[in-house]
Amino acid sequence: MAASKVNYLVIYSGHSQVYGCSSKKIALESAPPEGCSIENKKVLFITFEPDTNNLSVYKIDDNEVQSADIKEKKEKKTENE
Repeated sequence: MAASKVNYLVIYSGHSQVYGCSSKKIALESAPPEGCSIENKKVLFITFEPDTNNLSVYKIDDNEVQSADIKEKKEKKTENE
């Protein structure tokens, strides 16, 4: 079974859940979960370097993360709506 692509990790200070995204755009634009703020958001780029057999993690600059346009969560519709 093929694995999902994860190139970006999104974490929030004081929140134990780790979120994975395949693109920088999605990682930056995703809205924080309930109880978290954009100020606590950290975005990390993760890659495997096959030549050196290293897993590398790079932090995206906080200014870039906090200045991104956040896409609000869509409301889920129930069957009765």
